[in-house]
Amino acid sequence: EDKVLRFSGWQTDKNYRLFRKSKARFSDKKIVHETLEVNGTSGVLNEKLTHYCYKNYEDYKQKMLTYGRMKAKEAFYKEKHFNYFSYVLKPAWKFVNHYLLRLGILDGRKGLIICYLNALCDMERNRELKNLEKKNELTYYLVMP
Repeated sequence: EDKVLRFSGWQTDKNYRLFRKSKARFSDKKIVHETLEVNGTSGVLNEKLTHYCYKNYEDYKQKMLTYGRMKAKEAFYKEKHFNYFSYVLKPAWKFVNHYLLRLGILDGRKGLIICYLNALCDMERNRELKNLEKKNELTYYLVMP
């Protein structure tokens, strides 16, 4: 079923799709969803661009888990710390925000799945951040004199 998704948190994504390589470069500030920095003017396509970003449920789930781990590394490098409050509430908030407030519920079953997997990404981010902190702590104690 190729129903266009209109909600579920995706409708606000704005991305550069066509650009001159000589006039743009990717910023290294973010690992996931890096930002394109354009040297010059930019425009907006008047028509929607069909974008198939995943093959199936498993493919999208794996992508969200991978993004979660990458976001954890990004947070770890920025010296952000794991906390149980974020571990529980942030994924729950993301689901409620995208499914109810951003009307993902109107996208039907696919909206439910997308909102769930987006929340799973946040949960994986926090789980992996906790693992990175444990590994770092262990390394610190192993190399202490």
